Amino acid sequence: MIERITDQTEFDEEKIATSLSNGYEVVIQYSKDIYNPTILKQIDALALRHGENLQVRFFGHYNTQFDFEILEHLPSVQNLAVDCLNNIKHIEALHQLKGLRRFTIGANDKLPIDLLESPALIHLRK
Repeated sequence: MIERITDQTEFDEEKIATSLSNGYEVVIQYSKDIYNPTILKQIDALALRHGENLQVRFFGHYNTQFDFEILEHLPSVQNLAVDCLNNIKHIEALHQLKGLRRFTIGANDKLPIDLLESPALIHLRK
């Protein structure tokens, strides 16, 4: 089962830990750019604590452009999904994420042909 935490600015760390220990997949996800460096720092701390069991997902952003440069605030993320994106920029920022183990991408915008050669994707398991 999946527990989705959508467009939140505060997190119940104990609830997340309990859900993960009970076998749930926990996804912290954003459909719009309401996050900021402070929120992303909190998410990064959760990602560091829970590893690839915690997915961080960005999707939609239908009226805005998704900027991959926000990933500089998530260096500990191991499970990242970016999908249903119509307009993206700075996808090269993905290369910074050396600890990725799981990665999903789906964009209606053109993706670079060499994306799969990114050093960030070398250690993917899924």
